Amino acid sequence: MTLHTFPYSTAYDPAMPVLEITVEAPHSGQAITHNAALIDSGADGTLVPVDLLERIGAISIATGRLTWLWQTSRRVSIYIVRLRIGAYTLPRVHVAGVPVGTDLIVGRNVLNQMRLTLDGLALTTEMP
Repeated sequence: MTLHTFPYSTAYDPAMPVLEITVEAPHSGQAITHNAALIDSGADGTLVPVDLLERIGAISIATGRLTWLWQTSRRVSIYIVRLRIGAYTLPRVHVAGVPVGTDLIVGRNVLNQMRLTLDGLALTTEMP
């Protein structure tokens, strides 16, 4: 079994666990790899900047409401994408399109489908 290791991002203080993730539009096969997707076990869902979704030609399937920090709510478009993270391929994941410049955030709808270890002392994330 291959162990995938991702270093924490030191662009944050304290350092933040991140993953390399490939987001693909299932209907077109167009994909983009993002090497600093934040791991957020406190987020219900996965958030992808809308410019990345547009770049791969992802199609919005619905709209929803997303509550941000401090209870600010906004309308967002929902997309179905394929995600590849390490050895995992998740074929049909609902993600919320968030404003350009927002971090790509991997939430529990994805995290709960895989095994990963956050090693804060080594500043690495590991997954089989």
